[in-house]
Amino acid sequence: MTGTFIFVLDRGFVVVGKAELDPDLAFTWKLSRACTIRHWGTTEGLGQLVQGPLPNTKLDPVVEERIPFRAVLRILTVEAEAWDPVLSGEMHPRTPA
Repeated sequence: MTGTFIFVLDRGFVVVGKAELDPDLAFTWKLSRACTIRHWGTTEGLGQLVQGPLPNTKLDPVVEERIPFRAVLRILTVEAEAWDPVLSGEMHPRTPA
C-alpha cells in the first residue's frame, strides 16, 4: 500500500505525507516526504484537510521517517496533488470553501 495519507497517531501527533509499507521492517510505515500538522486550522475537523492544507494550517518537518503500526489510530487518504507542493517544500494553502 502506497499513497499520501494523514496519520492520526497516539500521543496527539498528526502527520501527513507520502508513505508506503516498509519493506525492511514488518508492521511499519516508511515516510518519504512528510510534515507534522501542528495546528489543523479547520472549522469542521481533520477531514477538511483531505483536499489540502488551509491558510491557518501550521506544518513542521517530520523528524522520524518510520511509523510503527501500533502508533496509528486512524489513516485518512488525501488528494496527493493538493499536498504535493506542500510536501515538496512549497506552501500553497487553499482558501476555505
